[in-house]
Amino acid sequence: MTSREHRQRWVPLGERLIEALRDEIAAARNYDPLGPITGVLPSFHSAFFMRRRLASYGPLFNVQFLRVEDLSDALAGPTDPRPRLSRLRASEIIHAVANDEKTILPEAFMRIRDQDSFQRALHRTLDDLDASSVDSEIVAGTGGSPTNWKFTSAVLGLFASYRERASLFASASDVAARAAESVRANVASLDRFGLIVLALIEEPVPQHSEVITALLSRPATRVIIGATGDHDSDRLLWQAPGVLASPDAEVDSSKRFRTNACRLVSTPDQAEEALWIVRDVLAAARAGTRFARIGVFFEDPSYGARLTRAFQLSGVPVSGPSPVTLADTPGGRWIR
Repeated sequence: MTSREHRQRWVPLGERLIEALRDEIAAARNYDPLGPITGVLPSFHSAFFMRRRLASYGPLFNVQFLRVEDLSDALAGPTDPRPRLSRLRASEIIHAVANDEKTILPEAFMRIRDQDSFQRALHRTLDDLDASSVDSEIVAGTGGSPTNWKFTSAVLGLFASYRERASLFASASDVAARAAESVRANVASLDRFGLIVLALIEEPVPQHSEVITALLSRPATRVIIGATGDHDSDRLLWQAPGVLASPDAEVDSSKRFRTNACRLVSTPDQAEEALWIVRDVLAAARAGTRFARIGVFFEDPSYGARLTRAFQLSGVPVSGPSPVTLADTPGGRWIR
């Protein structure tokens, strides 16, 4: 059973979610054989993968797959003359702000200001502040003030500098807000997207929350929510405004096999190590964990081919890096 109330379906991630999307497309085709259908996904990779996977079952006519921000750009319209603030451009601004010698930062920040991890963490923090509609004018000038909390003041000061430099561009929040207005007004430009199927397979980006909420409240939108079976991960989805919190027992079946224990295993050789990993994965599957929720991490690239062969011989589906090297592909052999 999956939840179907209010045009929303909770389905397990993996094959079941792909089947659910196929069902939505097939149902739409029964009603309108030629009408447009738009699948909305969170990233280029997920959109590309979903198109490739569904096309393997049969031709897709008049079906497109877009990211949430691509749909927002199309619906927002040319009302703002400023260019859109892309993730790459925002990263460049954040890097410039964090490394500006005029910016006063705590000593703890000064030591890591050049590190990629600090830049990524700062980007996420500033994204959250931007999505929360924090007024940069209110926080301007707070950085480095001795009367404020040291780290909070530094982050707010960086945010004020970031907003000042980014004001030349239309932020993702601004674009999503205009797109949400178009969705709520049911503008004529929505017709070219036809049936919109929104696939929520990860926590929505804060900047896109407004347009996603508008799509969820739109009667013509179909929503497929990918459940991991992990309560904490799924909670990030059902806490989003408009998402129905009703994952069923089948979705939660993976909870029956869960352990935080770390085991050290000794094997006589690499072949036996691969067999031990396969046996452990099969034991987890018999205990109720879906294969889509099991991952194997390895450091040596040569393990990829060995593990793939071992899993295939055991009938376990494998999704991961290709065991064929670039040099062994037709293009690689031609270059050699």
